[in-house]
Amino acid sequence: EPNSFAQLLTGTYRGGNGNQTAIPDFYARYSGDGQRNKPLAIPETAAFFNPHQGGASEVAIKRSWCRQLFNISGDTAEALDVALHFPKLKSIGWFDHYKFEPEPGQWIDWRIGSYEPVRSAFVQHMRTLRNGRPWFLMGPDFASLQQAHGISDWELPRILPLTGPVSLSLFVKTERSCDLIVELLDQNLQLKAGTRVAVNAATQMVTLNLSINEPLRDGSSYSWGFHLVPTGGNPTNALATCRGLPTAARAISPVIHIIAFPPILASPSNFTVRVKYSAPQSAVAVVNLLDNTYQWRGGGEVRVSRGHGILDVPVVLSTGLGNGTYVLESFLSSASTNWQNPMARSPNFSVRTASSVQQDFINVIPEPAAVPAGEVFRFTVDYAAVTNRDLHIDLFDANTNFLAGASQSIPAGSGIQDMTLSVPLAPPGKYFVTAFCAPRGQSWTQAVAWSANRAVTVRAREYQQWIESYWSIVLGNDSVNPEDDPDADGVNNADEFSALTDPRLATDVLKPQMARISSGLNVFWRSVVGRRYQLWQSSNLSNGSWRTVGETLNGTGALIQVAVGAGNGASFYRVQVLPP
Repeated sequence: EPNSFAQLLTGTYRGGNGNQTAIPDFYARYSGDGQRNKPLAIPETAAFFNPHQGGASEVAIKRSWCRQLFNISGDTAEALDVALHFPKLKSIGWFDHYKFEPEPGQWIDWRIGSYEPVRSAFVQHMRTLRNGRPWFLMGPDFASLQQAHGISDWELPRILPLTGPVSLSLFVKTERSCDLIVELLDQNLQLKAGTRVAVNAATQMVTLNLSINEPLRDGSSYSWGFHLVPTGGNPTNALATCRGLPTAARAISPVIHIIAFPPILASPSNFTVRVKYSAPQSAVAVVNLLDNTYQWRGGGEVRVSRGHGILDVPVVLSTGLGNGTYVLESFLSSASTNWQNPMARSPNFSVRTASSVQQDFINVIPEPAAVPAGEVFRFTVDYAAVTNRDLHIDLFDANTNFLAGASQSIPAGSGIQDMTLSVPLAPPGKYFVTAFCAPRGQSWTQAVAWSANRAVTVRAREYQQWIESYWSIVLGNDSVNPEDDPDADGVNNADEFSALTDPRLATDVLKPQMARISSGLNVFWRSVVGRRYQLWQSSNLSNGSWRTVGETLNGTGALIQVAVGAGNGASFYRVQVLPP
């Protein structure tokens, strides 16, 4: 609720389940009375989000609480400026957990960092400046700025390019003129890029650029080193040192797709289109509405940074738009006017305008379509409703066993709705979601519209960690599903995971070979620590009769060789990979 954070601190909150006017003005009593002047900590806070419950979306709920906790840009109708009204507020701890809560008897997602749109809003608030200075500090930032000389990594690129310029910002405190050295290091702490700039005695924001001349390895992790040193000095006699968070180098291909939009524009009025993108550089995501002669009749744009994500683009219509069928286009470009040579373009879609909705419609899109085991299932639903309706989503396993469902009440009209489900114990495998639209309070037996079923994949946590070890940051269009074969070596990701081979390197694959030795033949293959191997032999491939050769062997990271002799007739061999 608007201003609920400030009201809870001052004893004026009247929302929720009851009147809390008996609660004193806590801040005034202990922190702002001019006597005690105690620093105030909020040891635990978060935004309650129930993935099964209808109502506002996760993004809306958590962004609203962030705006109230971290507003330092002046009072608004939603939140007081905490820097102005609560200057003794010195510490906030976010309860970053997804856990079962006995009171509602369901899993509640309290987290701030698990979903990119929510995480981005949190980071944006954390990095807001007040009078040119950071107001909110993470623990390392605070410790650094208590010293005579300190460095705080303020804005670093989340995804590094393989080559080219990189811009970053650091907050620096120094009591003397000195040099600031920036180093980009690989996993072996070898220097890959760096720069040096002179800084004056001050507490200041320093924005600088460095150039990556030697290409980085796609999918590898790198780390930052920052050093304040005497003028002309080196890191061995640094006045202050800071290690930035690890980052990853990724080649990014430009991609943009329209995920969802209102299927019917009733009235017609401005609307929102949801798009998914990957951008190799700063760009604008553009959505345009065109008539049947491809003349522009409305549009909108949102600027994006290098990286990937999902965003909503508001579309403002031109005046005098009549009823009929229009074309919805989207592209990624350096500017909204550069529509002829975009970086990427989405397929076009048709959208109708009408004075009112005449037919119910629903469509469900799992986004993402593959999730790690234990994660929340997230869905985008676009709909059209003749009158007040309930939107329903149901999740089933591959054997059509019902696992979970959720509903959301919506008014007559059309739009886009976020919906979620929580099934933390769902094992890895294939699932599907179905969606339907029904009169308020009714079930599927009274459905007035159905969506096509959509596939959802649950990945094992170990598999997800293995993916991230090779891709570092998994982009929306990466070939990381178990059935994919990104290096085109004939072995899919699921089998590469079983063998612990590199899914992005075609030459790294489990492949037994043979060589003659004095006593006959050797079968050999490259092994991996953490896997066991069993050699099998058959004299006839057609009858499927196989027998084991020797004992199971533990992987060592080196070649495994097994002498198999040289009997009469043909022999065929295969290697089986076993878990440790």
